Order: sequence, then C-alpha cells, then structure tokens
Amino acid sequence: MASQIISESDQELLLHKLDIFKIRGKDKRGHKILRIIGKFFPARFLSVDVLKKYLEEHIFPRLGKKSFSVLYVHTGVQRSENFPGISALRSIYEAIPVDVKDNLHAVYFVHPGLQSRLFLATFGRFLFSGGLYGKLRYVSRVDYLWEHVKRKEIEIPEFVYDHDEDLEHRPMMDYGLESDHPRIHAAPALDSSPFPSVSIYSMSNETCLGMEKYIGGLPKGNDAGVLAVDLEEKPVAHYYDHKLCSVTSAMKIDNHVYYGSVVYPHIMSLNLDQYPARHTKSMKAAK
Repeated sequence: MASQIISESDQELLLHKLDIFKIRGKDKRGHKILRIIGKFFPARFLSVDVLKKYLEEHIFPRLGKKSFSVLYVHTGVQRSENFPGISALRSIYEAIPVDVKDNLHAVYFVHPGLQSRLFLATFGRFLFSGGLYGKLRYVSRVDYLWEHVKRKEIEIPEFVYDHDEDLEHRPMMDYGLESDHPRIHAAPALDSSPFPSVSIYSMSNETCLGMEKYIGGLPKGNDAGVLAVDLEEKPVAHYYDHKLCSVTSAMKIDNHVYYGSVVYPHIMSLNLDQYPARHTKSMKAAK
C-alpha cells in the first residue's frame, strides 16, 4: 500500500491528524456511526500493519459491543492517491475481529460511482467474507443519506456537497458516461480510477447493437469479447479470445480482464499478456 516510506510513529500521527476515522452520531435505528472519508486516506504513506494497529487500538474498542454502522464517503477518491489496493483491503477486512464484523449493521456508501459498483458487484462477494456485500447501502446523493442517518449529528465535508451539485448538473456522471476525471474510461489507461476497470458493455440489448456497429456482428467467433469505449462512446479497445461470448460484465485489474458470462457459472479471466487489446474494425477503418 505505502509507496513512500515514513516512520510508524509519523504514520500514526498522520492518521490522527487527518481525522479519516471518526465515531460520531447515530443512524435512524440508533446505531453508532463510524464515518470514513476516503479522500483523506493517505494510501501512499501508510502501511497495512500500521493501519491495522491503529484500528485495533483507537477505533474498535470505542465501537463497544453494540451494533454500529459505517458511513463511507467515496467522493474524490483516486486510485493513485487514496486507494489502498485490493489485497490491502482484503487483508484489513480479514483482520477485523469477528465480534466487530457481527455488530456491523450497514455500510452507507456515499457517491459510489459506476466503477466501484461494478467492482463490488462482481468481486465483493468473493473478496469479503461475513456477508459484508449484503450490508452495503449505496447513497448517490447526500440528501438521500438523511433517510438513514440523523442529519444534525454527522459532519460532511464541503467538497462532498460540491460534488452533489456537479451530479445535479451532469447526471450522466452517475452512470459513467461522463466523468470529472478525463481518463477514467479510456482503456487501457487506468491511472485515475480507484477501482481499476475498463468501460464495459455487456453483450445484451444496446450493447449488442454497439458491437454490431463497431465490430461488425454479434459477439460470436472472432468478434466475441469485451468492448472498451471512451467518453464519447467510441470504441478504443477490443479484448478477445474465443471463449469471450455472452459477457455480462468485466473488470480490468493489472494485466487481466475478469469477466462473467451467461454461459459459465463462474468468473473467468483473460491474460492480457497472451491476449492484448486489439483494434476494432471501425478504428482500423479510421486509419
């Protein structure tokens, strides 16, 4: 997780100073709230072991033995700055004491975005044990949060409200069709998205029409695969092997594309060293 090494004491001081984890307020059911601000998380400077120690000493004891909820604010999180990494997340989650996991009532996930929804829907059940995925409550606007949480008891940073305003004026950001990070959907470049992925079309409904238009036929044989598009809905890459038919969703992580299919009952992977992205027919024609 950490890419720049600082001492353990400095890391602990940083966690205290940034106020990333704060226990304050209650939800509408009377559960204590643990607020987490993702944008404040110093992933580049923090080790997994220091974070585990901090949680064990300063957060878990204060939660007590009663049910509690987590309010996670995802607004402004970027992979290069605030995202600890998938393996680190799993390691941290597995280190949480069983009684704390059992007492977790809900996780209110503010401003999740399409990429994080796709990642959690595809891999959440496999990465996190104990039914965490079933406790997620996506909150696309701050106003919707007050249906679950007592408003006057929770402090929300101003930049979260600013993002809410952007969403009101640019509603397609909710669906990943436009973004305040210009390269978030440009495959295979993935430097700004916290949950690494390509822009994905499933092989059904409008997707099949898109595949017909840009690749030249429905997804079968040499035309099967995953189509990545840019912000203008133009294809930028085609990930392919002969098994990639009837794809429902896909996620690019490092040098693999992981995908689900209506044909197979399990998640499969495509090694991009062996099967690199290839140009679509329309891209070749443009040249």
